[in-house]
Amino acid sequence: MKKILALFILSAAWSLGAAERPVFYFFHSENCPHCHEAKPFMAELKKKYPDIEFRELEVSRDLVNREILLKKAQQLGISRIGVPLFIIGKTYISGFKKGDFEKKITDLIDAQLTGSSIKVTTPPSGLTIMQKEAIDIDEAIGRCYAQGPAAIPDCLKKGKKRLEDLSLVIAGQVTAILEKMMIDGRMVPQKAAYLDQQALWKKQVEAEAAIDEAFCRAHNATNCEGLALYLTVQHLQGRVQKLLGDLQSAQSLPAGR
Repeated sequence: MKKILALFILSAAWSLGAAERPVFYFFHSENCPHCHEAKPFMAELKKKYPDIEFRELEVSRDLVNREILLKKAQQLGISRIGVPLFIIGKTYISGFKKGDFEKKITDLIDAQLTGSSIKVTTPPSGLTIMQKEAIDIDEAIGRCYAQGPAAIPDCLKKGKKRLEDLSLVIAGQVTAILEKMMIDGRMVPQKAAYLDQQALWKKQVEAEAAIDEAFCRAHNATNCEGLALYLTVQHLQGRVQKLLGDLQSAQSLPAGR
């Protein structure tokens, strides 16, 4: 898990440090009509400026986003905080009315980009990071069998732990995407079904491992615990690939409303 978290930190450092990707904040509220009016324009901006990172933060329900809004307002010296609020760099525009604000916001972005001489590159996606981690784990597990019989069990246990951690991270990302798919304030059936699927799979793997080991012992075979470990690792490797497919599919799903 530490290695996976380190990968996320490195990717964040790349996007914020080496690339210095401009960030455009759009603070909005569910109950704000002008915020809803601004959303189609936000979609246009994303297409027009693909090298900008757009962060749309809802503040009426999300306390974390509200704290980010307060911190940004304090940094910029905004005394009267309201939404919609658009921030890029050290400049901002508060409010929105169709036909009046589009050019102001576009000019704000263009001024920010013109004043930046840093080349923008695209950071690796979460899916890419997870895929690379899965390949690294598979290669490490493959090297286990070249270490000799005495070292194989501990090596496989380390690989098993990394696979379990990776599975949790990927499943968490898929669940987070499904969480956003709300229809009229209700959770879509996909999320509940997906969570049930994860819980069922875990029970199945545990049951299969126990059955394999019991069958082995019933036939008075040797190293039954090692066999169960080997089969569990294989199950986990297959599961990670399935989860990576789930994440790729989830990323293509339409956003909720």
